[in-house]
This record gives sequence, structure tokens and C-alpha cells, in this order.
Amino acid sequence: MSEVTSVSEGKNIIKVRNLSYVYSPKSPFEHKALSKISLDIDEGDFFGIIGETGSGKSTLISHFNAITKVQPKANIIKQKKHMPLSELTVLSVDGIELTDKKPDLKRLRETVGMVFQYPEYQLFADTVIEDVSFGPKNMKLSPEECRDRAEKSLALTGIGPDLYDRSPFELSGGQKRRVAIAGVLAMNPRILVLDEPTAGLDPAGKKELITLLKDIKKKIPVVIMVSHNMDEIAECCNKVAVLSEGKVMGVFSPRTLFGSYELIHSLGLELPVACEAALKLKNMGIDLPQSILTESELLEELKKWEGRR
Repeated sequence: MSEVTSVSEGKNIIKVRNLSYVYSPKSPFEHKALSKISLDIDEGDFFGIIGETGSGKSTLISHFNAITKVQPKANIIKQKKHMPLSELTVLSVDGIELTDKKPDLKRLRETVGMVFQYPEYQLFADTVIEDVSFGPKNMKLSPEECRDRAEKSLALTGIGPDLYDRSPFELSGGQKRRVAIAGVLAMNPRILVLDEPTAGLDPAGKKELITLLKDIKKKIPVVIMVSHNMDEIAECCNKVAVLSEGKVMGVFSPRTLFGSYELIHSLGLELPVACEAALKLKNMGIDLPQSILTESELLEELKKWEGRR
């Protein structure tokens, strides 16, 4: 399948080449989760990763801050001496080479902020401000700097001073998730990785969080989002990698991906709601562009169509 690359012209931040990963190798439970994955993520990208359950999405993103280590490290070090460059395993994250013997994991984990599914389950402190200050404290920053970072991150996520001294466990589900995200942002990451960030939220909560993530992207060089929700991918991302059975089937712009119904069908994906609605309206004789991605675009095109009648 042809790959549609480069929607942005930014500096390369994450480079992946020939990355494979096997769970429980040489055992009856052996499972190949990734198979020679290759992709580039550039500065400025809001990068989506989609695919069916079990396609390798979570395994891939867990490599980006070395929660999952490159495997097998010893063989990769030998590869560098004996294999052609095109076949080498490469995983570089903001200049940190994760196939090296001793990559700088401290800098890596300050560079890459991870927000897992249901991040509110990781809240633990007595107050909101203490919870969000925890990461900066681990970085050995001064109490003043910790407090400043926490307040700025909470402000960015829409949590006001009236909640600073509240227990995070007393907050609503949406507020808890914002506090958890603020805790990651307080580390000042250059790369933010989100695994199903709207999982479990009601429609209003999902909409609010997507608006928040688009605001956060203005302040962070790279945001990576794994999602099963095609509407969120269409709304936020400028590039989308499609994974299937541990392989990259292609990297597309959302408009290219969702504008080709044959491509969507061949990849086993669903259309965003706005694309699906536009297709049905077109079949009913309402002439709309095939490139519609979002609700707002659909409404705008319907207004134009009404004006042409």
C-alpha cells in the first residue's frame, strides 16, 4: 500500500526504523506485537495512531519513553557493525538514541510525557496542587518552581485555584482527568503521548477534552494520540498512522485517509460521523464535497448547498 507522508515540514523529532517486539519470546505464549515498524514524527505534528485492538498501538507508544525497551538490545548493538544501514533498528526520540547501550532515560522521561487510559486512576496525593507538583519535585526543582509549574499546568487544563487544596478524589471524572494531564504537563515535556484520552467520558466531556488538547498542542512541539474514535482523529491530527497486526499500513493526512472510502474499507476502519453523514446525503442527491472531515465543515457545506438551491 502506498504511503502518504509529510504533511508538515518540521524537524524530525521521533525516528523509527525496523522496530519489532515480541512478547514472551521462545515460550508457548510468544506473540509478535510489532513487525519492522518504520515511521517519522516531526516537530509540529499532532500525530494520530489508529488500528484495531491488538494491532500494536500501545506497544509502539510505550517504546517512546522506554516503558517498553527496544528488543533485543544486545543483537542491535551487534547489528550496527554487520548490517546495512537500511536494515538497522533505529529508535531516536528528540536526539536520544534508544538503541544505545545506556540511553539517557532521565532526559527521555522529562522529554516524553505519557498520559495513559484513565489517568485519573494514578492520582494519589492529598490535594490537587500536591499531585500536580509531584513530577517537578522528582526533578529536584525548588519548591517555588514546582508550585509555579503546577499552577501554570492547572490553568492550562482549566482547573482554577479554588480546587488547588481539594482532594483530587472529590472531583468530577472530567476534572480528575484534567488534573492527571496537568501532572504530566508540569514536567514541561516536548512530546505528549495520549492513549485513548477520552475513554470513559460522556459526549460533553469528550468535546471539552478535545478542545483542551488542541489548546495544549499550541504549547508543545509534538502530540501523539492513540484513539479508536475517528472523529477525534479527524478533528485533531495532521498525520495518521494506520497499524494492523503489528505493521504500519501507511501514514496519511486525515483528508486523504477519510476521503477515500475504498481505502477506509480496505483498512477495516470506520468513517468519522461527519464523513458518513456527508456520504449518505450525497447518495440522497445533496451534492457535497468528498473531503468533509468534521461537523463544522459539514454544517458549513450544508449552508452553501442551501444557498445554491
